[in-house]
Amino acid sequence: MNQMVREGMTPALRDGGARERRVVTILFCDVAGSTSIAEQLDPEEWAEIMHMAFDALMRPIERYGGTIARLMGDAVLAFFGAPRAHEDDPRRAILAALDIVAEVAPLRDLVRQTYGLEFNVRIGINTGDVVVGEFGSAAMNEYTAMGDAINLAARLQQEAEPGSILVGETTYRATAPFFRFESVGQLALRGKARAENAYRVLQPTDVSGRLWDIAGLDAPLIGRTAELDLLCRAYEGLSTGKGHVACLIGDAGMGKSRLIAHLRGVWEADRGRGGDVAWLEHRVVSFAGLEPYGALRQRLRRVFGIARHDTAESVHAKVMRATQHFPPATRERATRIITAVLGVGDEASPAQAISEGISADAFRRELALVMKELLRGWNRGKPVVFVSDDHHLIDLASEELVVDLLQLVEDAPVLFVLAFRPELGSPVWKIIETCRERYHSGFSEIWLAPLAADERMALFDSLVRSDDGQRLRELVLEKAGGNPLFIEEIVRSLIDQGYLEPCTDCPEQQWRVAPHADLSQVTIPSTLHALILERVDRLAPEVRQHLQLASVIGRSFSRDLLEAISPAPDSIADHLAVLTKLDLVTPDAEFGAGAYSFRHPLIQEVVYSTLIRRFRSEVHRRIGGAIERLYDGRLDERAGEIGWHYSQAGDERAVGWLLKAAERAGSVGEPHAAINYTTTAIELSQRLELQPLPRAYQLRAEAAELVGDFPAASRDFTDAITAARAIGDGEAEWRALLGLGIAWTSRDYRVAGDYLHQALERAQLLRHPLAVAHSLNRIGNWHSNIGQPEAAVRAHEEALAVFEAARAQSGRAESLDLLALARFMAGDLRGSDALYEHAIAEFRSIDERRGLASSLAMRTAAGGSPLAITVPPADGDPDQRTRYALESLDLSREMGWQAGEVYALVTLAGRSMLQGHYQSALAYATAGYDRAVEIGHRQWSIAALCLLGATMMDLLQFEEAYEHFCVAQEKANRTGSEFWRRTSTAGVTDTLLGQGRIDEARRELNDALRDNDRLDALARRECWLRRARIALAEGDPARCVAIVDMLHRAIQPEVSLDAVPHLALLRAQALAAQGLQAEALAALDQTAAGARCYGWRPVLWRALAVRSAIAPDRPELGAPDRWAAAASEIVADLASEIADPGLRSSFTASAAAVIARGG
Repeated sequence: MNQMVREGMTPALRDGGARERRVVTILFCDVAGSTSIAEQLDPEEWAEIMHMAFDALMRPIERYGGTIARLMGDAVLAFFGAPRAHEDDPRRAILAALDIVAEVAPLRDLVRQTYGLEFNVRIGINTGDVVVGEFGSAAMNEYTAMGDAINLAARLQQEAEPGSILVGETTYRATAPFFRFESVGQLALRGKARAENAYRVLQPTDVSGRLWDIAGLDAPLIGRTAELDLLCRAYEGLSTGKGHVACLIGDAGMGKSRLIAHLRGVWEADRGRGGDVAWLEHRVVSFAGLEPYGALRQRLRRVFGIARHDTAESVHAKVMRATQHFPPATRERATRIITAVLGVGDEASPAQAISEGISADAFRRELALVMKELLRGWNRGKPVVFVSDDHHLIDLASEELVVDLLQLVEDAPVLFVLAFRPELGSPVWKIIETCRERYHSGFSEIWLAPLAADERMALFDSLVRSDDGQRLRELVLEKAGGNPLFIEEIVRSLIDQGYLEPCTDCPEQQWRVAPHADLSQVTIPSTLHALILERVDRLAPEVRQHLQLASVIGRSFSRDLLEAISPAPDSIADHLAVLTKLDLVTPDAEFGAGAYSFRHPLIQEVVYSTLIRRFRSEVHRRIGGAIERLYDGRLDERAGEIGWHYSQAGDERAVGWLLKAAERAGSVGEPHAAINYTTTAIELSQRLELQPLPRAYQLRAEAAELVGDFPAASRDFTDAITAARAIGDGEAEWRALLGLGIAWTSRDYRVAGDYLHQALERAQLLRHPLAVAHSLNRIGNWHSNIGQPEAAVRAHEEALAVFEAARAQSGRAESLDLLALARFMAGDLRGSDALYEHAIAEFRSIDERRGLASSLAMRTAAGGSPLAITVPPADGDPDQRTRYALESLDLSREMGWQAGEVYALVTLAGRSMLQGHYQSALAYATAGYDRAVEIGHRQWSIAALCLLGATMMDLLQFEEAYEHFCVAQEKANRTGSEFWRRTSTAGVTDTLLGQGRIDEARRELNDALRDNDRLDALARRECWLRRARIALAEGDPARCVAIVDMLHRAIQPEVSLDAVPHLALLRAQALAAQGLQAEALAALDQTAAGARCYGWRPVLWRALAVRSAIAPDRPELGAPDRWAAAASEIVADLASEIADPGLRSSFTASAAAVIARGG
C-alpha cells in the first residue's frame, strides 16, 4: 500500500492494509515433460523455446484481464479477480486457458518438426478464497496469493493431461452454462485430505448472459404510479383529519426510497401553497439495532437538533423546547424519560433511570405515552407525516414503541410511512399483523414487484439516450432482472468505466455512449458483489484504504471517528469528497455535520469482506478505543457498539462492555438483545480462556427464562453456579441457585425444591437478610404447590417482615403477591383477594410490570375459578375481574413474558367458563395450552388442560373432558405438584361419574385423598367435594350431605351457603334424594341466589333443572314445567355462543336430557 498508509500503523495494520481477502480464480500453467525436453536441448535452444512459449502463455491472460503473478522457469501463475475484480473472472480464466492451448499449438508443431520432441502445456484452474498481496522481505517481495485454493489449482495442473485444462468444483459451478465439460470424477490429489471433483474443459457453448440475478442500489421512480397514488390519497386524507399507516415492502432496490422521495415532493409542493403538514423523516441504520431504543435515539437527536458534542445542559434545553406543549405537571417527567433514551444528563441511560426507582416496565410504558404526546403535539395538533426508511433494521424496543404510536391514526391526522425489506425474523412483521387486525381502512400494505419489460426500458431510456444506446440497453436490461435500483447501478458502473459520457444536447439530463466505446468489449457485472468491487478496485490506494477503514466502523460512520483510527487523518476530507462524488458514500445529515453512510449496505459488506482477519481485528480494536475517547462520559448508550468492536478484535475488554449492554437491555425489557450480548461475551471469554463469568450466565439465563426457553435457562443457571463456585463468589452462587429453582417450578417441583433449599442455605451462610427473604418467598411458593399451605404462609410472612424492616418496597410487593397465592391455594380466596389488592398497589407504585401482571391475573381467579368451587369467591364487580385479566394479558405481551401470557389466558378461560361463555373459555384455554407447550411450561399446560377439561365437562362432553384431565394428571405426576395432581384427579373423577363409571371414580379419588386428609388446602377440599358426589352416586345422600356440611363449616370466616353455589346445589340434590323437599328447596334457593349474584349461568340452569323435579304433585310449590322452561332458556342462551355446530347440538341435546330427568 501507499507509504502514507504504512506510517504510524502497527504491523498488523500495516500488513493488513497491503493484503486482502479475495475470491480469486487461479490459473496454473506449465510445460508438460519440460525436464526431459530441457536435458535433450542446448540451454540456448531451450531458452529460445520458452521465450516463445511465455509469449503464447501471457498474451491470453492479459487479454482477459488476468494478472500474471509469477513466471517459474517453465510455468505461469495468474490470477483473475485480483488486484482487479470482474463479474465473470472464472469464465475469463477458462477462456484464457483455451486460448493458451490454441496459441501454443504452432510452437508445439515447430518443436516437433525441429527437434522431434513433444511440447505441450497443461493447465489447472480453481476458484476460491485467498489472501492476496505483497509477500517477502524488504529486499525482495512479490504480489501473490496464499490459501488452499491456490494449492488446489496447482494440484489440478499436475493431474491434467498435456494439452488439457482441469478445473475444480467451484469454477465448474460458476461457468457450467458457458462451456462443455467432461467430469473426470474425484481425484485423490497429493497433499489433500479428501478427494476433489474435477472437470476437463472441452469447448465453449453458445450460451451468453448472466449466471444469476444481481443486487444493487437506488433507481429513479418509474412504474410505481399505483403505489404513489395510494400514498398520495393517504396524504390527502390528512386534511380531513384521517390518520393512516402505509407500509412499503420490497427487496433492496425496488423503489421504496424513491416513493418516499416523490411523496416528499408532494409535501414540499403542498407547503409551497401554504399547507400546514409537518414532515418527520428518518432512515434506520444498521448499528441502531445493536442497542435497545437505538433507532429512537437517532430520530430524537435529529428532530431535536442535537449535535454530537452538545453538553448535557444544551441537550436538556433542546428537549425542554421540544416538549413545551406538554402539560406542566408531566413535562419534567417527560424530559427525564427522553433524556434517558438519549443517554445524556442526569438520566445517563434507561438503566440508570431505573436504578433511581424507575423499573424497565415503567420506563417502556411511560416512554410510549411521552412519544405519543410528543408526536401529537409536534405540529400543534396539525397533520404530521412520520417516515421511517430501512425500517427492517430497527431494534425490537423501538419497533414495539412504533406499534404503540400507530394508535394515533385512530384519532389524530398522522400518516405513518414505513419502508422495509421482507426479511424473515424481522420485528417489523408485528406492524403488519397489528395494522391488519386494528386499522383496516386506515392501512395500506404496498408490496413492490419487479418492473415490467416496458417499465424497465422506460427507466433505462430516462438515463441513457436510446437512439445510440439500443444495444447497451439490451445488455443492461438483461442483467438487471427488473430491479430498478440495479439498472441505475449498472449504468453508474458504465459511466465509471468511461463507456458513457454526458449528453450535452439532450433535453433532459442523460448519458450517451462515448464515441470511443467498443461495445463488443463491454462486460457488465453480473453480481452486485463484483459490481461494487469493480468500482472499488479503481480507487487510488490511499482512498481505498480509507473506504476499508470506514467499512469496519459500519454502515454509517462519522468523520471524527474515521480520523481517530486513520494513519493519515489530514487527507480524509479530500478522500471523502472523492468517495462522495463516486457515490460510494453519502453525507448523512441525520447524524449531523461530518457524518456519512455507505451508499448501500452491500457496499460496506463487500469492502469489509476484502480485509484480512488480522487487519480487521486491529481496526476493530482501534475503533473501540476511539469511541471510548470520543464519547467519554456518554458511553452507556454505546456499550453494545464498543463491546461488539472489541469482540471482533478478540479483546477481553469486550466482555465488560457487552455485559453492561446486556444489563441495559434487560432493564428496558429487551431479553433477546440481552441474550445476544451475553452470548457474545461468553463465547469470547471461552475463546480467550478468561475467568468463568457467573454474571454473564446469570443474565442470559434470566433473559432465556423470560422468553420461555427453559432448556437454555436451566443450562445457563447451572453454568452460573459452576462458574460462581470456581471463583468463590457466594452471592453469585445464591442468585443462580435461586434462579434455577424458580425455573424448575415450571417443570418439576421436586427438583425445584432441592435448588431452592440450596439457595436458602447459601443465603444464610452469606448472612444476607434480603437474600434469605427472597429465598423464603420462593420456598413458600414451593410449599403451596406441594400441598403445605401453612408452611407456605409462614415462609411468606417471615419474608414480608424482613422486607418491611428493610423498607424494600420491591421485596414487599413480591411477598404480598406470593402470600396472596398461598392464601388462594389454602382455599381463602377472599383473604387472597385483599392481599392481591395491596400487592397490585405496591407494584403500580414502583412500576414493576411483571409482578403487576401476575397479581392482576390471580386477582381475577380470586373472584371465582372452576378449580375452586368449594370456597366462596371474593366480592366485587365481575366485569372488573375480567378487566384485571385482560390488563395482565396486555402487560405480559408487551413485555414478551410468555409464561405471564399463559397465566392470564388461563384465568380468562376460567372466568369465561363460570359465566357460561364457553366459546371464549375454549379459545382462551386452547391458546394458553398451545403457548405453554411452545415454551415448555409444564405447570401452566396442566392448568390450561384442566380448564379445557372443566369446560368440556360443563358442556356434558364427558369423554373429551376425561382425555384432557388424564393428560393433565400425567403431567402433574411428573411435576411433583400436589396441587395440580389433586386438581386434575378431581377432574378425572368428575368425568368418570358423568359416564356412570362409579367404581373407577372411587378408585381414582382414593389415590389422591385419604380419609384423614385435612381441609387446609384448596386441592384437598376439591377432592372431598368429589367424594361427596361419589356418595350421592352410590346412593348414600346422607354421607354426601355430611361431607358438604363439613366443607361448609371449614370456611372461615363463616359464610352463608349461597356464597358457594356449587356446594349448595350438591346439598340440594342430596336432600332431595332423601325426600327432604323443604330443605332441598331452601338449598336450591341459596344456589340460585349465589349463581345470580356471581353471574354463573351454568350452575343456575342446573339448579332450575333440579327444582323442576321436586314435588311435582304439589302445585303450591310451583309448576315443574316453569322451572324446566327457565332452565332450557338458559341452556339455549349458552348454546347460542358456541361456534361449532356439532358441539352446540350435542350440548343442547345432553342438557335437555338432564333437565328432563330433573338434574
